[in-house]
Amino acid sequence: MRTVTSAIIIILGLIVMVGVAWGTESPSTGLPATPQVRSTGTDPTAAAQHLEYVFVDGSIVVYDMAHEHRLVKQVDLPWVTRIKGTVADAASGMLYISYGNKKPYGLSGSLLKYDLVADRVIWDNAYPIGVDSMCITPDGRTIYLPSGDFTEGDVWHIVDAKSGQLISDLHVAPYPHNTICGLSGKRAFLGAPGYEYLNVADTSTNTVIRSIGPLGGGVRPFTVNGRETVAYINVNGLLGFVVADISTGTVLYRVSPEGFGWSVDPRVCPSHGIALSPDEREVWMIDQPNNAVHIFDVTGVPSSAPRMVGTVRLSGALSGHQSSGAEREGWLGFSRDGRYVYVGDAGDVIDASTRKTVASLAPLANTRIFLEIDFEKGVPVFATPRYAIGYVTG
Repeated sequence: MRTVTSAIIIILGLIVMVGVAWGTESPSTGLPATPQVRSTGTDPTAAAQHLEYVFVDGSIVVYDMAHEHRLVKQVDLPWVTRIKGTVADAASGMLYISYGNKKPYGLSGSLLKYDLVADRVIWDNAYPIGVDSMCITPDGRTIYLPSGDFTEGDVWHIVDAKSGQLISDLHVAPYPHNTICGLSGKRAFLGAPGYEYLNVADTSTNTVIRSIGPLGGGVRPFTVNGRETVAYINVNGLLGFVVADISTGTVLYRVSPEGFGWSVDPRVCPSHGIALSPDEREVWMIDQPNNAVHIFDVTGVPSSAPRMVGTVRLSGALSGHQSSGAEREGWLGFSRDGRYVYVGDAGDVIDASTRKTVASLAPLANTRIFLEIDFEKGVPVFATPRYAIGYVTG
């Protein structure tokens, strides 16, 4: 009998050991691996779904873009607050959320990995570092995670997307904030409001190979074209944006909307949001002081300057504070097909062709964090970054 009991104990011990060995994919904080998912009953195995994921403190709210932005589901993650960024990798079906910078800022933050098909947390890693708006390489293997615009450091942390482990650090510029991985996978673009240059890193060597500027102010939201030759950059102190040549690192144009003004303050960014249409024909730009979005024809760039062609007055106010307490500054995103423009902190969904607001989403009025994920028969097939980049690569 004692022999049988000993054998059972050994077997149970082996099972536990296997569980621990596989536990690198478990939430490191001990939080529940299965969050509460409230679905509206939409068929998740439909032939094709184009979904807008909107991230607010404590939850992810998902809308069906092809059906008048009907609510699809809400995923409750009540511990996920102070969200700073998100990326998705369609090939692996994984979503990542950076969140939780605590005071003193820059000393702690978390990165959560989420299975889009199973609706469960894979891991949730807390770090002794700050976190902010990251990017993921097109192969889904590497995340460039800035330490945050509240930190005085200059570090982008390079993270293994499978495990969440920190691989190395890339020292770039003070107050690391916004990050874009180019479509080629060869470059990461690193923006910091404490530095008036947009930096370009080689992802094969993780070294800075170019500094674009000077831009006349610290780097705020920005976007790049599909060929990674032109950047459109919001900077502190400018109602408008800067157009720069990525190959040479030089500024081409400094653009402001005609007939609109504001009381200049070099410390703030009145145009906190910029979006390049997927076909790269237009740039849309936030105008927070005038509660508007301005549209520019950029088909002549780089040979000629952007030309202002329209303005959309926002129905949602780019003022006051989000429900989380963060100040409303604005953010812009395009749907991959170019049909819709999403205005973060205002909640407006604008038809890009008619330039009319066609929907107002309450969660979108309380966040600057959102992206599109497309599914076929319940499987992710494409995801945009949080940044509205161009997709012309030919």
